[in-house]
Amino acid sequence: MNKLQKNIIKAYRYILSTQRWSLMYKNVNDDKYLEIEQSQNLARADCFVVEDGDKTYIFFEEFVIEPNRKGYLSVGELNTKNNKIINIQKVLEKEHHLSYPFVFRYKNEWYMIPETHSNLTIDLYMFSSFPYKIEKVKTLIDDIDAVDTTVTIKDEIVYLFTNVKKDGKIHNENLSLFYSNDLLNGEFTEYLSNPLNTDTRYARMAGTILKEDDKLYRIAQDCSINYGSCMYKFEIEELSKTKYKEKLVETIYPPKGCNASHTFSKSDNFEVIDVMKNDISFINLITNTINLGKSILRKVSR
Repeated sequence: MNKLQKNIIKAYRYILSTQRWSLMYKNVNDDKYLEIEQSQNLARADCFVVEDGDKTYIFFEEFVIEPNRKGYLSVGELNTKNNKIINIQKVLEKEHHLSYPFVFRYKNEWYMIPETHSNLTIDLYMFSSFPYKIEKVKTLIDDIDAVDTTVTIKDEIVYLFTNVKKDGKIHNENLSLFYSNDLLNGEFTEYLSNPLNTDTRYARMAGTILKEDDKLYRIAQDCSINYGSCMYKFEIEELSKTKYKEKLVETIYPPKGCNASHTFSKSDNFEVIDVMKNDISFINLITNTINLGKSILRKVSR
């Protein structure tokens, strides 16, 4: 198959594709997730919810639905009255793809570790003005092809969970752990028993390490059938520099009408997930065709 044939097939699949990632939320005391309104030409995923003061912020990957799209990271305020995210701003955009904006608090400061696997780094950013302005602090680990990096602190040790592509294993089948005595000034040491998990059902990270009733829980996404067919909740029974042990305690299925879900985030009052749906309509097919044409024209004009 030549390059022209491949491009024709790619364009055909894109035009007919009506699958779109979006975000949903619910109060922790409710049972039903609510859809968050978003533009038809956008996709949003990899969501993280943070409460600060009297506001609730959602960080997420966003991209315009078009061929050769590139993700950037955005943040906005959750408006529960209208089921919207308002005051949205791009918080980080690079030449390379960005996703999974893991946001966390460390020693009274807000930090972010975005996914930068195409740059072969795990980078740490600090908010100079939360939540809209960040600055790179340092590269935590260099020369690594890693995704979905997630940090938790236990007994003053910083533990870094990530999915690494190496030794013939893809991201979905290599859960690795690193640790450091200090996020800012220490070096990260690789856990001797890596990889922790090689099962495509359970290995890949899917959001914040939860702290509930003095216990830690890891969320994993099932990639064995398709991307995010469901998620699993593991109780972390042991976590130290020399030991790691977890047990499966819950299966988290996508809400009714959704085909997949692969990120779960929880704050004191809210849970947020990303979902993929079949959004079939004639308007979407026309929109896909127009966006494809615009993308081709931009390439031609360069």
